[in-house]
Amino acid sequence: MAGREDDEFTYRGARIHIVRSRKIPMVDKRFLPRLDLDADMILYLDYVAALSRNRAQHSATVFHHLARSFRDENPALYRKYFGRAGQRYLLVERVLLHRVMKETPIALSVSDVTPPYLRDLGFSVTVVGNGIDVRQYRSADKEDYAVVVGRLVNYKRVEWALQVSEALGIPLKVIGVGPLQQYLQRIAPKTVEFMGYVDEAEKIRILSHAKYLFAFSAFEGFDLPVIEAMAAGAVPVMSNIRAHRYILSGMRAGVVVNSVGDAISAVRQLERDDDVYDFLSRAGRRLVQERWDAEIVARKYFSVIQRVVGA
Repeated sequence: MAGREDDEFTYRGARIHIVRSRKIPMVDKRFLPRLDLDADMILYLDYVAALSRNRAQHSATVFHHLARSFRDENPALYRKYFGRAGQRYLLVERVLLHRVMKETPIALSVSDVTPPYLRDLGFSVTVVGNGIDVRQYRSADKEDYAVVVGRLVNYKRVEWALQVSEALGIPLKVIGVGPLQQYLQRIAPKTVEFMGYVDEAEKIRILSHAKYLFAFSAFEGFDLPVIEAMAAGAVPVMSNIRAHRYILSGMRAGVVVNSVGDAISAVRQLERDDDVYDFLSRAGRRLVQERWDAEIVARKYFSVIQRVVGA
């Protein structure tokens, strides 16, 4: 697998090797070093990685998100956040995906967001989901603050979280960096603290004491911080997008909103009703344990790999 860490381990008798890629912007995964491994299967964690020179008897590609999927879900917002450059990128992405399909026709998707487009292109698609090691997360005594976790870019709509924090007077901790950081710091009310990058242990600690996660992105392929927050007992207040609805799987384990006004009303109601808050907090933890635990997701990956290699 082509990933961010150099690591080797055994899972159910199979030797797994995760290889660090070279950091070349945009197309870094194309230039993965030759693995020189006698692999039964290569699993590419980024679709561009499938264009590298590495080959195995079988290969598959994991898809997290695609620009075309964003455009298909909400054309107006895609145009708003990416403009003409985004329209041109759709063409580049399509060309790359046609080339990827020739190398790895098997696609694994982390949600139901990308499969419609991938199937149109001719990929064989299996939805495997995304997961975390729930054992690392614990709900601690809740403190009066909300959290935003993610890259500070326009389509994440962090400004929604700033407005909710200001309107309700709820302190907000923003974890993450990005090109909009200075702008967001300039417009942020005094209730907001920008924490920049924090390591994994600190992020988990912050989530464990948080009452809410604000996740107002205009598009996601999955949105891992949502399930991290649920595992830590924080209630997610989320934008009404396909990825968030997929995570909830029809369960009442968070709040889905369509606007800043909706979010303010929802949080205000939760602040008044401890029973509803406690119900959502427990339901979120249970949902992640039953559906998004890493071991559960790993079994789905393993089932696909067994089917492909004929094990």
